[in-house]
Amino acid sequence: MGSINAFSYAYRFWKRDIIYSLFTGLFATGIFFFLIHSLRIQINTSGVISFSSIEGLKNSPHLLFYAMVVSLAFLSLGTIFPRIADFGVMMAVGGNSWVCVQIHCLLLLLLITPGFLFGNFLQFIWITDSVSSISFYDLVMVELIAGLTGLFCILLFGIPSALLTTLRDPYASIRRMK
Repeated sequence: MGSINAFSYAYRFWKRDIIYSLFTGLFATGIFFFLIHSLRIQINTSGVISFSSIEGLKNSPHLLFYAMVVSLAFLSLGTIFPRIADFGVMMAVGGNSWVCVQIHCLLLLLLITPGFLFGNFLQFIWITDSVSSISFYDLVMVELIAGLTGLFCILLFGIPSALLTTLRDPYASIRRMK
């Protein structure tokens, strides 16, 4: 048997809740599809990716971009909070809170990364007319910004919410029953 590490636990959680994982990946696909599309609109309207210019409001890429960032944040929170029971079991058997956070952040990466890849795939298949007018450098910047946005949402919302759920005493419900 292989060694047990945080990634293997995250994979087991992903595999255990396969229907939930598939729907989360489907929502992540839609989020990244529209996130990348908003960045492409921004490049097509103003020539650069800048969310401080008024020119971008013409086709609403600012609104679409920020809506997708908020959607990614809520997707991160929505995958952490239903797993409070898993945190409680891990903490009750002597698990370290930082290892629990690592497991759930890796689970977030397992859930969101296929959505990012499939969203890119759909973006390049369905919307091909905007690719011809964008340089290779701009396409790389779009992918980099979209990938970093997803990673920062995991880091900024996944880690603090996972840490907050590990502060809860796993034996509190047992003590209340006595």
